[in-house]
Amino acid sequence: MIDEMAITLLEKVKDQYPHVAHPAAMRARITMAQELPEEYSYDIKLTEKETGVTREYTVTGHKHRYRVKVLGNNKDILESYPELVNIDSRQAYQVGDIVSVAFVGGETEAVIMGG
Repeated sequence: MIDEMAITLLEKVKDQYPHVAHPAAMRARITMAQELPEEYSYDIKLTEKETGVTREYTVTGHKHRYRVKVLGNNKDILESYPELVNIDSRQAYQVGDIVSVAFVGGETEAVIMGG
């Protein structure tokens, strides 16, 4: 009876909070990389240590879109996870690179946290 109640409770938790069934962050291998035409830019200020002179620069670049396959602890592809698609990032990675992906705040879309 307690076993049935525990199973029922776990099923309710999985229905209401599906993100708890998977880790929040995982390793993944880039399987597709594409540079997008969309550009981004932001302004920065850099100060030289020796002279104290500050200069302003604008950094521009292109966004990238990726597909990744989730990896296990031995860095082998976990076929039980579907390929994660349409992950956009400002960072440039190549096919075959290993990155960390996360599901922030229980979202179903992954973000790349770094390589």
